[in-house]
Amino acid sequence: KYTKVKDATGFQVRYKLKGKWKTKTFAAKKTVTKTIKKLRKGTYKVQVRAMIKAGKQKAFSAWSKIKKVKVK
Repeated sequence: KYTKVKDATGFQVRYKLKGKWKTKTFAAKKTVTKTIKKLRKGTYKVQVRAMIKAGKQKAFSAWSKIKKVKVK
């Protein structure tokens, strides 16, 4: 879950189990949840940020604090 940003046109979620961060981008909709499928078991570190797109340019907010999520 995340808190919706009023003028955001999309959001980015980045996560990692070990090693490098993986990033998923998705459009802003009415829901405030996002499910990422096909993850291995373990404790992931997850961050979210808002995106505003104007023409060809994009602006991003700062990344949220790291949240630990356990995948069973």
